[in-house]
Amino acid sequence: MAEAVEILRKLLDGEEVSFAGEHYRLPRVQTMRSRQDRVPLLVGVNGRQALAHAAGHADIIGFTMLGRTLEDGQRHEVRWQPDRLDATIAYFRQQAGNRWPRLELNALVQAVVVSNDRREAAQDAAARVPALRVDDALVTPFLALGTHDQIAEHLLACREQWGISYFSVRDIAEFAPVIERLRRVDAQL
Repeated sequence: MAEAVEILRKLLDGEEVSFAGEHYRLPRVQTMRSRQDRVPLLVGVNGRQALAHAAGHADIIGFTMLGRTLEDGQRHEVRWQPDRLDATIAYFRQQAGNRWPRLELNALVQAVVVSNDRREAAQDAAARVPALRVDDALVTPFLALGTHDQIAEHLLACREQWGISYFSVRDIAEFAPVIERLRRVDAQL
């Protein structure tokens, strides 16, 4: 991943790239310069080494806070406790140094569950996800649970607490009403 990020950043910046690494070999490749000053590069990573590298190259850092793949080969260990996210963002911020103020934080929302009972939705999530506590399910930026208004309020709280301003979701249809609510809030600011 580190090689790909370095190559992409240079190409997106309009530089000519010659590269001979472990995974990529490029002999004098160049793309057309973008019409915008800098094409933002989103890098989704886990792990300290990848975070440190992304801190030097990415414009947007994508967090999932997923750990190792579980025995079923499909699910992952989750690390959605608030203190773990605090520590991860603090580490990333330290690694980013003077780039920090220009960076954007992204969370990949693993599930959007529209429900009139937010706590029940959190209990269901905790029952399905190994080692996830209900209290963590209610505060993690990686789950969007409750009514559309509650989800919008939750994401605003995540923006306030962690600085996450960019949320990616897997099902936009369920999430579209939340976007409208967030736009209204932003218009009032």
